[in-house]
Amino acid sequence: MLLLLLAGIGALLYRMGSISLKFLKPPRRANEFGGLINVGPIHELPSAGSAPVNHPRGKFWLVHDENGLSAIHSSCTHLECLFSWDTEKQVFVCPCHGSEFDRSGHLLRGPAARDLDRFALQVIDDQQQLIARSDPETAAPLAIEPLLPEMEGDTDKAEPQQPSPVMLQVDTGSRITGAQQSLYEDRTVSFSR
Repeated sequence: MLLLLLAGIGALLYRMGSISLKFLKPPRRANEFGGLINVGPIHELPSAGSAPVNHPRGKFWLVHDENGLSAIHSSCTHLECLFSWDTEKQVFVCPCHGSEFDRSGHLLRGPAARDLDRFALQVIDDQQQLIARSDPETAAPLAIEPLLPEMEGDTDKAEPQQPSPVMLQVDTGSRITGAQQSLYEDRTVSFSR
C-alpha cells in the first residue's frame, strides 16, 4: 500500500514538474529564431548553384545546390563564431580560427571537428497545408524543383504561368547537429631534418 502511495506521489510530482518547466521555456514566435522563419515564395528563392544567402534574423544560410535547399546554422561548430561565405574560395570561412566548410556544410579544414549544424525545412501552401518537408532527423536538402510553377514559351524570357503561393519555412527550433569528422584520417605525417 505504501509503495502504491509513493508511486502516485512520484507521478504527481513528475507531472507538476513537467508542467512547470513549460512555463519557464519561452514560447516560439513566428519569424524569430527558435521558431518557424518564413523565407518567402519558392519561385523567388535563389537558383541552384547561386551563392548562399544569409538570413541573420533566423541565424542561418540558405544554400541551393544540385541536391536541393538546405538551411545551415550560421555559427561555427568550433566556438560558435559567426562565419561568412568566401565567394573567391567558394567556402564558408570562420573568422575566429579559420575553419572552412564547403557549401553543403561539410568540414574541410579545422580546428572545428564536425560539420555545420542544419535546420529542417518545410514547404506550405497559402492555406498553411504542408506540401513537402525535409527529413526531421537529418535535415537533408529538400528538392523544390518539382514544386516550381511550369514555364511557358521561350526559356530565356519565360515567366511562371501564375505566381506560386507556395512558401518555404525554416524550423530554427530544431537544430540537427553536424556529423563528427576526423580531418586526420588516412594521412601520413613525415618529418624532415
